[in-house]
Amino acid sequence: MASVIRRNAKTNGSLTFGDLAERWLEDWSRHHCRSHGANASRLRCHIIPLIGDMTPDGLTEYELDRLAGKFLNRGLSAKSVNNCLLLVSSILNRSSRWKLITKRTVRCQLLSVPEPPISVLSEDELRAVFKAAEIEYKGIFEFIYLTGRRKREVLDLTAEQVDFHGKAIRLTASKSLRLVSVPLIEPAMEIIQERYGSANPWIFPSPRTGMPYADIRKPWRRALREARIEKPYTIHHLRHSCASHLLFKTGDLRLVQQMLGHRSIQTTTRYARLNIEWMREKMEVLSLGL
Repeated sequence: MASVIRRNAKTNGSLTFGDLAERWLEDWSRHHCRSHGANASRLRCHIIPLIGDMTPDGLTEYELDRLAGKFLNRGLSAKSVNNCLLLVSSILNRSSRWKLITKRTVRCQLLSVPEPPISVLSEDELRAVFKAAEIEYKGIFEFIYLTGRRKREVLDLTAEQVDFHGKAIRLTASKSLRLVSVPLIEPAMEIIQERYGSANPWIFPSPRTGMPYADIRKPWRRALREARIEKPYTIHHLRHSCASHLLFKTGDLRLVQQMLGHRSIQTTTRYARLNIEWMREKMEVLSLGL
């Protein structure tokens, strides 16, 4: 990555955006960003070819608005354009804090991105897929649904993160990096007690390696096929299903927000809108053929 950036940087002695990007990747992104690989890819494929040889002073808000148009012309989605613009802004702002460039605050005008629709498994579909799952993975799928945690958080769960007496897990949310505590209802606690062995720190280790699974998408797809579910559900839909079902049965938006570890209640309200659609469908029985 560094060599790609250097080839796009000017050699007249002044720092270019390519120079700043190289330093930011090595000294900041590599150590502080979970999305380091994605950052490097966006810079290499989309950003550096367009502005790598520009000086920081030349990257005005006007130029960044023009850059958004260039990204769109290259076929990037609005969401991908926003990710690239935020990356440019982050590099410039961090470089300013490091006093590599004149102090400035860069703000990008982001594009409007429609929220993707959320789909969830029905309770009947959940029962079917859990029943169809291979015994090795069944408990993992069920635990993801019962706790609303992300796949990687569950696969990497250790005994140190489990409060066996208080029946809860305490972990750092993989996306928001917030420390969250999630209570465990009895079925979830039973899964942990069945799977945990004191000789291994992991709750759900692979029986072949003794380490966390690299991924479990293939056994998930096999379970869907066995259950004859044709909808393209992913494992993450278990988290969506947990949130939607919990909100529908309790009506407590704050509870769902805290359980999922959302920073903003606005993120959680997506599930409220989903339940309104579900309610509308059920209310069709009132139409009386009118």
